[in-house]
Amino acid sequence: MVALVVSFSSCVSPLFYGKDKYLLQKNKVKGNKELKNDELDGLVKQRPNRKVLGTTPYAYAYILGKKSWDSAGIVRKIEETVEKYDREIAVVINNPTGNYRKDSLRQVKLEKRKERKLNKLNKRRSEGNFWMRVIGEKPAYFDSSQAVASKIELEKYYYQHGFFSAKVQVKTDTIRVNQINTTYTVTEGKRRFFRYIKYACTDSLIYNLLQRTAGSSTIKTGTPFDLAIEEAERGRIELLIKNNGYIAFSRSYIVIDNDTADEAGQTDVLISVIVPAEKPFKQYKIGKVTLILKEAEEGFKKRDSASYSNILFISERRYNWRILAAKLLLKPGDIYQQDRFNNAQTALNSMDMFRFVNVRLDTAGKDEVDLYYETTRLPRYQISDEIGILVSAGAPGPFANASFRTRNFFNNWSNFEVSARFSQEGQISVFLPDSIYRASEFGGTMSLFFPQLLIPGRSEYFYSKINPRTRITIGYTNSRRPEYGRRLFRTSFTYGIKSTPTSYIEFSPLDATVGFTPYINPIFQTQLEQFQQSLRQSFNNFFISNVNANYTFSKGQLNSQNKYTYYRLLPEVGGLLGSFLSRSNGNNPDSIGSLKVFKYWRAFTEFRKNYPVGAFAAIAYRLQAGVAGPLGNTQTLPWEKFFFAGGTNSLRAWPPRRLGPGSYKAAEGENQFQFERPGEILLEANIELRQKLFKFLEGALFIDAGNVWNRKSGIEQVGSDFQFDRFYKEIAVGTGFGVRLNFSFFILRLDFGVRVYDPSEAEGNRYVLPKQYKNVVANFGVGYPF
Repeated sequence: MVALVVSFSSCVSPLFYGKDKYLLQKNKVKGNKELKNDELDGLVKQRPNRKVLGTTPYAYAYILGKKSWDSAGIVRKIEETVEKYDREIAVVINNPTGNYRKDSLRQVKLEKRKERKLNKLNKRRSEGNFWMRVIGEKPAYFDSSQAVASKIELEKYYYQHGFFSAKVQVKTDTIRVNQINTTYTVTEGKRRFFRYIKYACTDSLIYNLLQRTAGSSTIKTGTPFDLAIEEAERGRIELLIKNNGYIAFSRSYIVIDNDTADEAGQTDVLISVIVPAEKPFKQYKIGKVTLILKEAEEGFKKRDSASYSNILFISERRYNWRILAAKLLLKPGDIYQQDRFNNAQTALNSMDMFRFVNVRLDTAGKDEVDLYYETTRLPRYQISDEIGILVSAGAPGPFANASFRTRNFFNNWSNFEVSARFSQEGQISVFLPDSIYRASEFGGTMSLFFPQLLIPGRSEYFYSKINPRTRITIGYTNSRRPEYGRRLFRTSFTYGIKSTPTSYIEFSPLDATVGFTPYINPIFQTQLEQFQQSLRQSFNNFFISNVNANYTFSKGQLNSQNKYTYYRLLPEVGGLLGSFLSRSNGNNPDSIGSLKVFKYWRAFTEFRKNYPVGAFAAIAYRLQAGVAGPLGNTQTLPWEKFFFAGGTNSLRAWPPRRLGPGSYKAAEGENQFQFERPGEILLEANIELRQKLFKFLEGALFIDAGNVWNRKSGIEQVGSDFQFDRFYKEIAVGTGFGVRLNFSFFILRLDFGVRVYDPSEAEGNRYVLPKQYKNVVANFGVGYPF
């Protein structure tokens, strides 16, 4: 027996809410440990009002607003508004000026103004005034009928999870004025488990298919009974049969019988596939496959037809059909497979070539199914632009992007894109850290996208099953800061495949960057000569090449209030191409002419999770780690390959990239945050509670923890190395709160962070929170931090 306690309470005078009304203040459900309590909570029909520090200000705001809400007065205002504007419109109609266009425009303007006014008034009449509609929410008064509905839902839930004899009793207790407790007492009984699973079907082909794939069943012997598992098995069987040519099959023909007579709590499952006697299922093979390609939605004129891989292509102009034929995974003579049918449509839609892709199946009176694909081309040329606010590691500034795209560039369904960008933001100067200077960046990129893997041989038919792509990019970036100017030339060659609906893999056999530093401020140059080797070398002219991969798993809508999971892994090895080029030219293996060659390895991983808590809040957290190091004769990493901590998307209680490494502290008299702090090892964790306050305004409470370390300690940075016996003492901790303006299409964020635990202080003095309230760090950003 398990007691599920739901508390309805309030400490406000009953006269405030009304006589015999009890406000729902607490809604907590405790159930069987084997069942998820968050699901049990969701079965209770009534939801409590949102709380702030144990109070319900939204309900208070609604009630206060309702006291001043005059519904009858709004109705009178609506009538007066209609009468006013009808009178003004009649004047325009009955007293024309002789200028028909002017009179028409005036009449239209009055009608639109009338419509806007009435929309506002009707909204106030139906949804209430500003306090009721925007700030407040309706009080959640206890409703006995909802308690009965909750009882029914709880019994149903327990039954679906194997507690067939579960019973729920409801008891309510009024404990004080405006407070009520509701107790759901669940008598669970014995839980049932799956024992045997058997299949039955009068069609021998389908029966043999079920027997061969029984090992893939979602129902496993010895696992708890669950109707959701049986429904998943129903879906598996439906897809299995459809993948073997039975187009007309559906899960409605699958009947599951549970034998629960066993007193030991075992359940035997019989899954029957019903075959209609009057119209048995037919196994289809692919007959004709036709693709019709239109240049516009209307006015199609057939001018060209061609056959490739036994597929008929009909269009208004001549195209290279080899790539499209590879995307159509079902060919004449193949047994129909639902998976391949769905994947083909997805592959065509993902090419960024077509407005839509419609598919029609024709099985009329035949043993074969004909497939007809109908598509309409997107415009060959497309220009897009974007302007907005950029926030990376400093004060916000404007940015602008513009791009020009050409589709079907080489008549092989590739896309060519040229883009240009410009941005400007405020950044903290390294040599004048108390000042913010304007930093600018501009650049351009040329990219070529292919809907296939560019590898030797004709294997596009095999790789089309995993939605392959190839991207070739050449780019230039010119950045200007008060300390230095930098020019980067980059090229990359990248393969991409979508292995599953939630996973994407990229592999770059070539990713090379050539960097030049044409300008260094003399003051900054002096400081470089006094700082560590890696910083000095990073401003030399350099050549960086690497081979890298990127695996991404994403389930759910990233950076939303909904439940989602995100993971990525990025390994890379650099310097192989640079070392080969330097040796082939007889140069020093660490340089190509005046360009320094960096050889290194690097790995980075990140995990994010967002978990909704009720209807208006969510807990989001992120874990990330990285490690890198030089290879061969190279003594240091390229500056761009170091890890950094601190800033608006990292530990928000520290300035951008100014945390660590380890317990290192600047010498007395020096500014602790004067220089960026690179590290070869990164550990970081972030968690925040996101709460919707009202409409588009959200609040957040957060805790950030982490640091960077070097793999070896240098003379210049004592305590910067990673050691297992003390690294946990050097994990910095910060906390704070933030406000966000969530307009759906973009989010503006302002977070305030303070340091709680500072590893740069001496041991025993690292808990610094009481001293930090005057050193709050403000972080302005666009979008969620993770």
